Amino acid sequence: MLRALTTIGLFLAMIAPNSHACDKAITFQVGPFFSTTFIHKFWQGFASELSEQTGCRVHIRSSSSYEQYLDTLLKREGDVFVAPSLYVQALAHKGLKPALVSSRSEQIYILSRKNIKTIGSRELIGDTILVASRYTQAYFELKKWLGQQGLTGKVSFDFNHSHDSAAMLMLKGEFSSAVILSSVYTSMPSYIQAKYQSLLLKGKGGAALLVKSQASEKLITAINNSKTTLPFQTWVTPATPYLPGEFAHTFQKQLDNYISGKQRNNNKHRPSDTLKSTH
Repeated sequence: MLRALTTIGLFLAMIAPNSHACDKAITFQVGPFFSTTFIHKFWQGFASELSEQTGCRVHIRSSSSYEQYLDTLLKREGDVFVAPSLYVQALAHKGLKPALVSSRSEQIYILSRKNIKTIGSRELIGDTILVASRYTQAYFELKKWLGQQGLTGKVSFDFNHSHDSAAMLMLKGEFSSAVILSSVYTSMPSYIQAKYQSLLLKGKGGAALLVKSQASEKLITAINNSKTTLPFQTWVTPATPYLPGEFAHTFQKQLDNYISGKQRNNNKHRPSDTLKSTH
């Protein structure tokens, strides 16, 4: 009897690691939405839980720019991708699908050294506003608001920042205004919030966790089992069919233009296929 129990124990010890064995590590791609500190704050808990659920190592990789991240998404270089929810519709045609979507909980603020509350929005005329990227919900919401205020074409934009670095540049005095997300704004000390004027825009941003269209059910189940560790309040399985947000079509056009622009640039630098005459 003892020998039989020992044999069973050895057998279980041999197969236990295989129950969590994985062919390769999981790459979790995140965009340049936040700096390293915020990336760790937002995504490390999920990465750890996903590793626990799958038995695989999970590597978090970030991109240095929104353009680089668009390239990563288009090439599907990774296993799990976090992206603004406005990307979902456009990327569904590029081999990516949402495993989870967040509630639209990220509010968008204009933070300024100018008297935008006391005097009004016209204080921004001639100003340069820091915006993370033209490929963001924040930018679309800002443009919509500027149009409503009659300020279209009367302000400039400075792009290619994470949301938190845009706030820091404004606070340091290098720029007078910035558009930031509520996750950044609420992280600021109350005395900083009180020192500068802010306007809350009406729209809210959401996020999605994307996987490749052929992703395994095991991975999708593990993602669902790990969702309580994700930020931005509630994460749910997306409705079928997925209902796009207000700016989804606008982003689709942006992405099409981005792809066309890259193709034109590639063609310019491609060696000519025309053979020279050998007269």
